[in-house]
Amino acid sequence: MQAEQTNQAPRFWRSSLCYLLGSTLSKLAVFFMLPVYTARIPSADMGTYDTAVAVAILVSSVLFLDIGVGLMRFMLEEKGAGEDASRVLASGLFLMFLSGFLYAGGCGVAAFFLEIPYYPLIVLYGLLNAVMMALGYVARAEGHHAFFALSGAVSTLLQVAVNLVLILGLGMGYQSLYVAFCIGAGVCILMLALRCRVFSVCRWRLVSSATCRRLLAFCLPLGLNSAAFWLLNSLNRVLVTACLGAEANGYYAVSLKFTQILVFVSTCFQFAWQEVSFAKGFDEGAESCRYYSEKTDLFLRIFMAILLLLLPAIRVGLWLFPGFIHDSYAEAVRLLPLAFFGAFLSVFSSFLDPIFGAARKTGVILFSTLAGALINVTVILTLFRLGFGVEAANIAFLCGWAVTVTIRLIVLCRGARLRLRLWHLLWFLPLAALVALAFSHLAPVWNAAVLLGMLPIAVAVLLPELRLMHRALSSKLRKRQ
Repeated sequence: MQAEQTNQAPRFWRSSLCYLLGSTLSKLAVFFMLPVYTARIPSADMGTYDTAVAVAILVSSVLFLDIGVGLMRFMLEEKGAGEDASRVLASGLFLMFLSGFLYAGGCGVAAFFLEIPYYPLIVLYGLLNAVMMALGYVARAEGHHAFFALSGAVSTLLQVAVNLVLILGLGMGYQSLYVAFCIGAGVCILMLALRCRVFSVCRWRLVSSATCRRLLAFCLPLGLNSAAFWLLNSLNRVLVTACLGAEANGYYAVSLKFTQILVFVSTCFQFAWQEVSFAKGFDEGAESCRYYSEKTDLFLRIFMAILLLLLPAIRVGLWLFPGFIHDSYAEAVRLLPLAFFGAFLSVFSSFLDPIFGAARKTGVILFSTLAGALINVTVILTLFRLGFGVEAANIAFLCGWAVTVTIRLIVLCRGARLRLRLWHLLWFLPLAALVALAFSHLAPVWNAAVLLGMLPIAVAVLLPELRLMHRALSSKLRKRQ
């Protein structure tokens, strides 16, 4: 058991580094497009775009049932048993085809009743996003980690290039964001489909009704969870637009662009963690509980340290580069502290998901997300009635994810006997309050001092993990030589 755990640690860090150096770092290019977006796209248009994308992703995610998660889970299971995963992939592709048919048909009918600007592009956005996500899971299940990262990098950099041409060169408005995404996602889908030989398994004889039923049983709660996740994660954008206007949602959308830094970094770890946890499984034995306890504690400490560095670093960065955010979006900067704390809880909650997936207890994911969504909706509507502005969205988001994380931790600690070192909160919470207050009320030079003060703390927390990452990278380089 110990040898297995030792072997999985380098695998986890190698996969994490691969995703970090590939898709995650490339997606930071989108963040650095903010000067172009905020200078050329009015906040009201940005808010309209953000709301439309949120709704499109909701519809496509629910209809596609997060089928990619099920595909990866069962493909890894088949490979672990020495079986061919082609039947699982073919059955999953068949379910994706049915989902795509329902999505296209439903959106086609809705077109007769809705008058939404750029509606065909919005529909295509949702469809391509769902297919790209599903094929990404397939690529990872087949072990094509580097190619998966490469396809994400190509897609994102292509989106950036198209946006630069359309916005700066042709003077196009926010519709360029739809066009660029569709082009980038289309290229990514083609790359993944060819690498995973998707077309070669599109055979009716490989489709198994039993496998389809297994996939549906596993993914149906995940599809419902997508709706609950949307209520918790994206409904606030729609409510801000409806109650405060599209311009207010434009500020909110830009503030969330900053939190994508945290999300991007977490994504590389979550991709690797999902693969390792699905391959390992969960048997509620002592070794399994210890393994998941250590990895959950590790993730928590890493992102506590990262968050303490990010806020003062962003404050100093905006001072050094005042043109990074156009003056018309200055309101977005004020929203950042609460937005980052909400994002921290969101990524931690997402890290817990694969543990339930490994144990095939996806119902817990659905229940906890629904509870958080209910709190989120209740809090934001209450705060709007009390006269709060855009900050109500961040407060509700934070409260909702706090409830979701609490429920999941209670289930894991009581039902699965996980042991987490929550005493880390004793040092994290005061320091988090300090960096938030410094960001909101102190001059940039004081934020620079706070950043310097947080550096040794972060290094002390991250040093053991940095050594493991160095060891994993060195191991990979030696194998290539």
